[in-house]
Amino acid sequence: MKVCIIGAGPAGSFAAYNLAKTGQFDVEIFENHGEVGKPVQCSGLVTKTISDIDPIFSCEEFTKIIGGKISKVRLFSENEKLELELKEPDLVLDRERFDKWLSALAEKEGAKLNLHSKFIKFEREWNGGNGRGEIIVHIERHGKIEKIKTDFLIGADGFFSKVSKGLGNEREFIPCVQANIAYKSDPERMDIFFSEKYRELFAWIVPKNAELAEVGLGCKEGTSEKFREFLKERGIHGKVSGHTGGPISLYSKKQNISDRNIFLVGEAATFVKASTLGGIIPSLHSAKALAGAIINGGNYEKELGNLKREMRIHLKIRRALDRFSDADYDALLKMMNKESVKKLLKEHSRDEYSGNSFALKLLMAQPLLTKFLFKAL
Repeated sequence: MKVCIIGAGPAGSFAAYNLAKTGQFDVEIFENHGEVGKPVQCSGLVTKTISDIDPIFSCEEFTKIIGGKISKVRLFSENEKLELELKEPDLVLDRERFDKWLSALAEKEGAKLNLHSKFIKFEREWNGGNGRGEIIVHIERHGKIEKIKTDFLIGADGFFSKVSKGLGNEREFIPCVQANIAYKSDPERMDIFFSEKYRELFAWIVPKNAELAEVGLGCKEGTSEKFREFLKERGIHGKVSGHTGGPISLYSKKQNISDRNIFLVGEAATFVKASTLGGIIPSLHSAKALAGAIINGGNYEKELGNLKREMRIHLKIRRALDRFSDADYDALLKMMNKESVKKLLKEHSRDEYSGNSFALKLLMAQPLLTKFLFKAL
C-alpha cells in the first residue's frame, strides 16, 4: 500500500521510518524545501523522556546530535526568582542535524524522500472497494503539477499545514520571535521570564554554548517590539547570527485530525504543549501512534488517548496563566520556592508534570498552590 507523507520534520520522518521498516508499505515523503532541517524554527529542547519513545533515541548516533545539556533552570517574575537543579538534564538537540538524521533513517528503511516538492491539495477518488477510496495528491515539482495516487495521506506539514486546511481546520496560535545572539552564560543553565506584558507565553534564554544563546519571546500582540524591549531590559546587546521562530499552534480538541485514510501528526494536528510550547516529543508520540494504527489496522484517535489528555491539561494551564498578573507570578514563584516543591520539580521532568500523581504530590508539598487551580477551571 502507498503512503504519502507531507513534510520531512520529526513527525513526518519518524512516521515514515516506522512504516517503511515493516516492508509492507511504499512510503514517500514530500518536502517543500530543498534541504531537510531548514529553516530551523525551535530550540530543540527535549526532556529525558524522549528515550522512552523508541530505542533509536538512546543509540550512539542520537547522542552525537545532542548539542548541550541543561541541568539548571532559573524562573523569573517581576520580583521573585526560583532556581532549580534537574536530576536528569534536558537535552538541547541540534535541530537541523536531528531532522536530517531522522529522514536518513527513514530512507535507510526504504522510504523515498522528495525535496523541492510542494504539496498543493488532495482529492478523493472513490472506487467502491474499501469504503475509503484512493487519494490523489497534487505535488508541484520543477514548475509542474504531478498527480500521485495513494492509499494513505499523512499531513506532517507543521503550522502552515495545507493538509489540515483541506480537512477544514483553523487554528489558534502564539507568535514567537527567537534569535541566536552572542551571549556569555552558564551553558548548562536555562532562564525563563514571566511577565503580564507577555502573559500569553514567556521569554527565554537557552544556551547553545558558553558564548551563544537562543533568546526568544512569545505573546499575542506586539511580539517583535516586546522582544526588543526584553533584550534592552536584560542588557543583551550581542551580535545576532540568525533569526528563527515563528507562529506556534495552540492545541485544540476540535481539530479534525483523521478522515478515513487522511491523517495529521505533530504540529499539523496542533500537538504542542500549550504551557511550554514543547512540540518535538508530542510530534514523535503522534507519529508512532499513527504508524502503529496503520500497520495494525487500529484506530488512530484511540491510540492518541493519553497524548490528547496531556494536551488538554497543558491547555488548561496555559489558559490559567493567561489571566496572571505580575503579582500572581510573584506569588506563584514564592510558593514554589519551598524545598519540598523544589525537590519534586528536580526529580520529575516537564513531561511528567501533567500526570495526576505529580499534581497530587505537588499540592501535598505546597497546599497553597490550590488557589491557582481555580484560575484553570
